[in-house]
Amino acid sequence: MSRHSFGQRGRLGRGIWRSSTRRRPENVPAEQHCEEEEEEFDRIRYQDEDDELVYGDADEFALRVMDLSYEYGESATFELVNTSSEAQVTSTNTRWNLQLYSENGWEEVRGTIEDHRLEHTDEEVSQEPGSGFSWTIEFTEDGISEAGPVSDRIVVCPELQTGRYRFVYTGYAPADIAVQFDFER
Repeated sequence: MSRHSFGQRGRLGRGIWRSSTRRRPENVPAEQHCEEEEEEFDRIRYQDEDDELVYGDADEFALRVMDLSYEYGESATFELVNTSSEAQVTSTNTRWNLQLYSENGWEEVRGTIEDHRLEHTDEEVSQEPGSGFSWTIEFTEDGISEAGPVSDRIVVCPELQTGRYRFVYTGYAPADIAVQFDFER
């Protein structure tokens, strides 16, 4: 995770960046059940149920992912960029969720166990025009756990499974910003 400048017009690197996929997922797994839940598994929830959510483009920011599908072991880069002509404020780059679409709706895949609860401070980060955050995440259980700042306290449970996922950045008001992609194991 790092902070980047993406050029004067807010270009998001090379290639064709996509904001989401709108077709219905082919594989919708059952509700996620985790053996660790008996040990007080606590899913990371930065996103509140009543938060507004937009895909790809919010008022002053855009969130992109390079491809619409990934396989186990591949890495994806998610980029959030200020597309306005003025500095904007976000929270830190730690305010993200990675969710799987299941029969129960969108469910976070990461969490903590027992005494490893996460605390979050609300800090403001000024994003100049064309700048923002970048996250590169390897789609393995360890890769996802290690993508956050406290990797020693985060686990993925249950194991990753084939389906529709979304990356949600929750550190921007007035709306959370997401991109969807398919994953195959």
